[in-house]
Amino acid sequence: MMNKEQLKERIGATWAIVRGFWYRTLVEARRLPEHARTAKTAFVRYIHRLGSEPRVRFKTLAWSIVAVFLGISILSSSNPYRLLVPFLAFPLPVPDEREPIELYGISRESRQSISVRRLLDTNGDIEERAHRIARVISMPPGLRESVQGTDYYSLDYLPEFNHAIRKIWFVPDMHSGLLIIDIRRATLDDEVQIFFSAHEAHARTETEIVDAYFHSLTASIFSAIPEVQCVQYLIDGQPGSIPGVRFPLDVRYTRPDGQS
Repeated sequence: MMNKEQLKERIGATWAIVRGFWYRTLVEARRLPEHARTAKTAFVRYIHRLGSEPRVRFKTLAWSIVAVFLGISILSSSNPYRLLVPFLAFPLPVPDEREPIELYGISRESRQSISVRRLLDTNGDIEERAHRIARVISMPPGLRESVQGTDYYSLDYLPEFNHAIRKIWFVPDMHSGLLIIDIRRATLDDEVQIFFSAHEAHARTETEIVDAYFHSLTASIFSAIPEVQCVQYLIDGQPGSIPGVRFPLDVRYTRPDGQS
């Protein structure tokens, strides 16, 4: 441990450093007007040289290009060398591969099923396309999508029951194309509660909104996937129904006449 004399010496040295720093700060603060006049004089001299000396103009242009080069590189999070290659500074926009497909939704005014032109990615197998349809019909249409005969505000909200889908199978050789959709009942109930907590003023009952969703999903699958001739729903892997729903899920639905 240090004695009193060493402690006093250390405190004195620290105090001397603090006083020296404070003194230099005060001196520089008093010289601020002088620094401002010097900076103004230097700037005026630079502007004069910029107009009269080509070498100064060349250096200014070169440093400006360097600053812009580094700024774009930092803002775009790109390797600086990528800026030297045309069209590589920023990633090119991904083309929209979705196609306008006729799907179905529920009218907010009439509460009837209406035909809707929606943008849908038609790539992938039948199971993937059915999953996308189950998600899209729950989403409000974007500004690029149009609803036949009305505007996109007229579509009613539907729950995100696509989260309740456990698995989808397509059996091409059975009944000329059977699509089986297995629903998880617990998730279905959870999504109903989430939906009504987010739309407290919704006019429909729980059973009506479940009925509306599966009616829209079935009609949309028949409309958008011509390979599907029949749709069958399962609940937790077994045939079953939901009490009170007018669109029973324990029925195998066949493509209506005239749709292909």
